[in-house]
Amino acid sequence: MKAKRYVIAFAAGLALLAFQAPVAQAARQDICISVGGITPTHTGTSTCTTDRSSFAMASNDSNATASDHSAAFASNDSNATAAHDSFAIAENDSSASAVYGSQAYALDQSAAAAAYGSQAYAQDQSAAAAAYESTAIAIHQSAAAASSGQVVIVVGP
Repeated sequence: MKAKRYVIAFAAGLALLAFQAPVAQAARQDICISVGGITPTHTGTSTCTTDRSSFAMASNDSNATASDHSAAFASNDSNATAAHDSFAIAENDSSASAVYGSQAYALDQSAAAAAYGSQAYAQDQSAAAAAYESTAIAIHQSAAAASSGQVVIVVGP
């Protein structure tokens, strides 16, 4: 199961890199890739760190950190952190954090946090937080919080 998750995470990272590469080439080269505790690519101001079991990629003034069998991707002034079998993506001035078997996605000036087997998704100036096997989804200037198995979806005006 973990191998499948890492193949998906790696494919998502490559897709993000392919999307960002033309932008980075046109403006300036700013990419950081860390795989298994080694950072083979680090140009510009973005930072990324991993331990021996994880993958992280950051581009365009972003930061990505992953540890304990996790993956983190950040681009365009964003921060992504993933730990303990988790996955986090942050794009366009956003922040995503996922821990303990969770996934967090934050897009377009949003924040998402997920913990203990949960999923959080925030888009378009929104915030989402989920804990203890829950799902929180916030879209378009809204906020959602879920806990203890809840599923909460909020769509703003």
